[in-house]
Amino acid sequence: MQSDNIENEKGLNSYISAIGAFAIALGTLLGYGSLVSTSNYYLLQAGPVGTMLGICLGVVVMLIIAKNYDFLMTRYPDCGGAYSFSKKAYGYDHAFITGWFLASTYLAVLWFNLASIPLLASNFIGNFFQFGFKYTIYGYDVFLGEALISSLTLIFICWILAKYKLAN
Repeated sequence: MQSDNIENEKGLNSYISAIGAFAIALGTLLGYGSLVSTSNYYLLQAGPVGTMLGICLGVVVMLIIAKNYDFLMTRYPDCGGAYSFSKKAYGYDHAFITGWFLASTYLAVLWFNLASIPLLASNFIGNFFQFGFKYTIYGYDVFLGEALISSLTLIFICWILAKYKLAN
């Protein structure tokens, strides 16, 4: 309740919608698939000690990022993310560079999140999507059905986002 009063005093309102909640849930689900996939790979390649060191290093990096976000959010209390904070703190040039780094980061991770869809599906419904031609990338078999489900998922998400954007 106290956070609502603070938000209203600063002119901020919570604005998560049903589509926003869906996006967060889907992102969490895909993040789970990515974690399972990389954890299996790390354990095989680096062993338990190497995997724990990698996870701990990731935690340290995330804590540094979180501390920086905390600093920016308390200094510039406004809705927005890295772009709006860097624009207010450092100007438009830094915000432009930040935006491009964020966009390239999301594009770099997109393929891995899409690859986690068949992994997640195989955990729930078995090898249903393992049909069609098969090729191997880094020792991982890829089937036409898995490529189709990943592509159709991407198209479906884009359709939902485009429809939601056009409706508003």
